Amino acid sequence: MGMLTGKHRDRSYLDDFQINEQGEYEYQGVTYRWQIPDNRKPALRGLWMRLTCAAILMLAAGCIPAPGVDHIFYLLIPYAAGLACCLWSAMALSRMSGEKDPMREYVFNRSVLRLPVTFLFAALFGILCTAAQVVYLLLHGGGDKILYGFLFMLLEAAAVFLLLFARRAVLSLQWIRTERTAAEEDRPMRSEDQE
Repeated sequence: MGMLTGKHRDRSYLDDFQINEQGEYEYQGVTYRWQIPDNRKPALRGLWMRLTCAAILMLAAGCIPAPGVDHIFYLLIPYAAGLACCLWSAMALSRMSGEKDPMREYVFNRSVLRLPVTFLFAALFGILCTAAQVVYLLLHGGGDKILYGFLFMLLEAAAVFLLLFARRAVLSLQWIRTERTAAEEDRPMRSEDQE
């Protein structure tokens, strides 16, 4: 296909699909296999649990009547960005969860390699949001809603903890890179191959 540039660069993985004898496209590129296949389901379940809980905590923080949450831009921007990063993480995690083992390289790059970044950004925006709440309380006080301000910070801090914990879990996953296709790996080994 040649060298792809510009917006078509993201589709360069299409070069790894070849037509087989049945006339169907078959992936022939690099794959990544879970080093311990039995860890796949528990690892994915744990990542979904942490991400879901973190997103719920962030949403809950935005729903309480904490001072400044409804009208202060320097608090709203990191709050919205943190939720957007949670959504971005959910998209990458769903891509990772939907892929079979072994995982095709382009799916690996768009899910496993992105998740630590998206989790980190979501956590950083949660930290900024908490810091913005502290600044607002110091500058304007909380009045009769000061307890809601502390609850807001507590919920955001718990979400940050879960996101950083999820990032650490993704970084600890181990993969085996292979050049073989899934079809070749599933094919039974012939006696000529053993010699």
